[in-house]
Amino acid sequence: GKLLCAQDDEGTSWIAVRSSKVVPQKVELPHEIMYIYNFAFTDTMSAEGTYEVNWNDLYMLQGLGMGAFIESHISGTIQLGTEDGFGFTSIGDGCMNDCRYITAVDIQAPLSYLGENSFSGCKNLKQVHIADTSFFKCGIYAGIFDGCDNLGNLIFDDYEAPQLVIYGNMSFSFNSEWTQEEEEAKLHITIPDGAEQNYIKEWRYGFAGHSGGYTGSRYLDMWNSTQMDMVDWVNYIFPKDEDVDKKVKELILANE
Repeated sequence: GKLLCAQDDEGTSWIAVRSSKVVPQKVELPHEIMYIYNFAFTDTMSAEGTYEVNWNDLYMLQGLGMGAFIESHISGTIQLGTEDGFGFTSIGDGCMNDCRYITAVDIQAPLSYLGENSFSGCKNLKQVHIADTSFFKCGIYAGIFDGCDNLGNLIFDDYEAPQLVIYGNMSFSFNSEWTQEEEEAKLHITIPDGAEQNYIKEWRYGFAGHSGGYTGSRYLDMWNSTQMDMVDWVNYIFPKDEDVDKKVKELILANE
């Protein structure tokens, strides 16, 4: 297999630009690579079928571009960040969409961006570990694990919960192909001891379908939406504020 790289003035390969469609069973990227460009490994495979990447050696890697590995036969554990690495990691939209042979994702470096549909369609993905979303205030898009029907463990190390990013008034879910009951039964989420209230307070509005995009306040968005749902439009009678308050409290508790 061949790999086109961009080099700096000293001749160091620092961007993986484009790979040939057939790659070795063990892809050895240059250790100095800092970025894997958009669609660089799209639809790639080895002669044997699947392949792995030397993630442990990529101590300077700071980002994966949009669709970098989309529909490829990359396999095993995707590890981003090492103990002796530095900086941060960004993961572009659709980066590993439909990579059905990866089994785990271990993001050790601080996340600056986690794109839409980054891991959707990864049918054999079983565990995802995210160490740090708080440093860059990185959000989690709804449906990021759509089609990941074998995902059973989602681990966050942060005491500060990542923001949930939703579309309009659609309730947040990690896998929108599951019902709420299926997601609660199948997906086990691990957070640090003592962080429970932080996650509850941050996530309850997203799971209720309110982002604060209309008023700047998630609570006020929820209150206004609930009020509209309670209006008697036939007789044009608005509910009392205290009745809306009561209903909003019930909804918040239901989503905690």
